[in-house]
Amino acid sequence: MKKYGKLTRRPVGTVAVLHQGGRRIFAVAYSRVDADGVRAQSSMERMRHSLDQLWLAVRAEGQHRPVAMPIVGSGLARIYDLDREGLIELAVGSFLAHARRGRLADELRIVVPPAELAKIDMNRVDELIRRL
Repeated sequence: MKKYGKLTRRPVGTVAVLHQGGRRIFAVAYSRVDADGVRAQSSMERMRHSLDQLWLAVRAEGQHRPVAMPIVGSGLARIYDLDREGLIELAVGSFLAHARRGRLADELRIVVPPAELAKIDMNRVDELIRRL
């Protein structure tokens, strides 16, 4: 059990809204960390719940401005059920489902670092998003 440092744990789905200049940064908890605070792990259920909570916060405080986000779940969260394309589909599908309930944000941007781009089949991503 971790005995030093930050010991506070927040439930999966917690969203912290940080204000920086005219921007808002939405930080969402989508994984659980082991008792030693070393290994994080998430799941499809946790990711869906966290995205739902994220879009609720974006609707409440995002001022309909464009939202940029990375491919969440592909790194330390260890979501093994989906590859990067599937994680993009999950995020975009969740965003669109919430957008159908009322104006959410003018645009969703998925940010992909150049080193990660070669690992993603953009044709497949295009097909998945068109299907949504």
